[in-house]
Amino acid sequence: MKTARGVSDAVKAGFKPFLGEIGQRGVSDEDVEHLLRIPIRRISLYDINKARDEMHAIQARIKEINARLKNIVAYALDYLDGVIEKIRADEELGGGARRTKVGAFGMVDVKEAARRDVQLKYDSASGYLGTSVSSGKTVAELSPFDRILIIRNNGLWSVTDIPDKAFIGPNAWFIGLADKDAIKAITFTLIYKEAKSGCPCIKRFTIEGWIMNKDYALLGDGCEVLHGDTRAKFSFTVKYKPRPRLKVLSETFKAHDYGVKGIKAGGVRLSNKEAEGIELK
Repeated sequence: MKTARGVSDAVKAGFKPFLGEIGQRGVSDEDVEHLLRIPIRRISLYDINKARDEMHAIQARIKEINARLKNIVAYALDYLDGVIEKIRADEELGGGARRTKVGAFGMVDVKEAARRDVQLKYDSASGYLGTSVSSGKTVAELSPFDRILIIRNNGLWSVTDIPDKAFIGPNAWFIGLADKDAIKAITFTLIYKEAKSGCPCIKRFTIEGWIMNKDYALLGDGCEVLHGDTRAKFSFTVKYKPRPRLKVLSETFKAHDYGVKGIKAGGVRLSNKEAEGIELK
């Protein structure tokens, strides 16, 4: 039989002389399929023709290869000419121009060569940061050799290796790659309330150096951070806590009107009134 349908029909036809012994149930398609699972199916004419076609293709390929081996030099030259023509015809491959250059291998810093494909996630609600944190959002894509700068919502900051999962507290306002040149170029701005008076203050500073895994304090004990920012210029409005005979309940300030100082310098008091909160412009 030359087709699968022909094979099935032939099997049923072969059982006709024995239908008296088989009975009324006859021979079903399931019976035929079960029988054809026997290895004899592999030598049916349907499969033989397929194997014969594959064998003819292999034999033709062998003949072609033997002919090329007898004329290997001519074949190699023809093949290289074909490669050259393909390159010349394909603008994406440089239009035939050589794209490699002759030179010597130099030293490569593994940290510079490493791909930044490690996703660092931070859940601002739970306060967890790391590569194994499933919730939250991706705050940076780093290499395994990178380090990160973290500025927490309480005014503490540190530089650490990338954690699998670490608690840094909720609502941290800065998490980024701790590249010294890049960090040095950032102007950080903290707007906060003094511990005792509650008066609003502003501190603008840069970070130029650190010791790994050490916590640094940007503010004094008891101070409350109202806002942290990395923009060079922005405005904000301070809302004051209502008091008897207090007429002015808010004032607007420009952050860039205040100078950038060293990280250890104290902040500048914006007002002698007690702050309730701020709004960004």
